[in-house]
Amino acid sequence: MPNGVFPVPAFRDVRRRSPRRSDDASLGLRLYTLWHRDRLDNQLARGVGPTSSEALELRAEQLLAKREELAAAVDEVIARAKRPFRFSAEVHVRRREVDACADDLNALARRLRDGAAIDVHGVAMTWTLLTDGASPLYHDSGVTLRHAVRSARLALDPMLTSTVEELSAAA
Repeated sequence: MPNGVFPVPAFRDVRRRSPRRSDDASLGLRLYTLWHRDRLDNQLARGVGPTSSEALELRAEQLLAKREELAAAVDEVIARAKRPFRFSAEVHVRRREVDACADDLNALARRLRDGAAIDVHGVAMTWTLLTDGASPLYHDSGVTLRHAVRSARLALDPMLTSTVEELSAAA
């Protein structure tokens, strides 16, 4: 280049970008999310925001895509509780508790299926309830099944953050 002027090198943008879709996520991120999904699910169920990390964002997207699968799993839990007991290696649901809160479980399944916007917090709570062997669905954990199901159902409703922002702006 004449007079010592060289072209300005093009640098890659090294800032971490959150994936728009799980197809856009790197293999490393997808593997990390797979290996740590229980921890990520627990964080989402406790209310950690899905945008706080790429792994949480990817896991939230995966959970939200399982709405119908979760609703079908809730229906299956109700059906399993009505079947006669048989000895098997599967983890048995607490039949009496499931029968006692069948209406709440049905409401949870209907809410998952209704197509309206849902919060990933409630989806993660439902996923944990169904897949964790220590949850009140399978084990007496100090929390009643009715409380866990109702909490998950209520957590599915998105919080209206605009109302909170409007109140803080008004103050």
